Formats: sequence, C-alpha cells, structure tokens
Amino acid sequence: MYTIQALHTASRYHITVKVVICNNGRYSLLDNNLEVYRKEHGILPHQQPDCFSLEPVIDFVTLARSMGINGIKAETKEQAVEVAKMLVHTTEAFLVDLDTCE
Repeated sequence: MYTIQALHTASRYHITVKVVICNNGRYSLLDNNLEVYRKEHGILPHQQPDCFSLEPVIDFVTLARSMGINGIKAETKEQAVEVAKMLVHTTEAFLVDLDTCE
C-alpha cells in the first residue's frame, strides 16, 4: 500500500513494470521492524498492533485494473509458478497478488 499509486503512473506512461505483492494481509515490514526494536530494547514480545492489518481485505487485482494495469491473483504455489512463467513473457505492466506468502 505504500506505493500503490505507482500503478497509475505505469499505466499513464506505458511503463512495463511487473509488480508482485506478497500478500499476507498485513504491513509485515512494520511487524518485523517492531520486533527488532523490541529485541534491541529488551521489550518482551507481545501482540502486534491491529493497525498493521490490512482490514478490510484489499482486492489488489481490481485496484490495479481500476488504474489501467492488468492483474491476477495466485492462491497456490502451482498457480504462482504458472504466473511467474507468464510474467517473463508479458510485454505489458502487470500486477500479481501472491496470496501464498507467509
């Protein structure tokens, strides 16, 4: 979500970028940074803030299409492999919502 507006830029200026979202429904980078901070400062682990959750669920494929970029959701490892093969050969900007990242 940090740079989703880049999809519109890619569409507008015909930039053939390939975007892969490792979708785990959270701002996991923030989770990870907070864990590191807590360890460095001797703070015991506890539940991550709810604000790091991407609720309600975001339909990234529809969002990309609304900005003129084609997209697909891969929900299994097999689908992810097929989508990766397709990305190599596509000549247009494209978004992949990888729903298998943990």
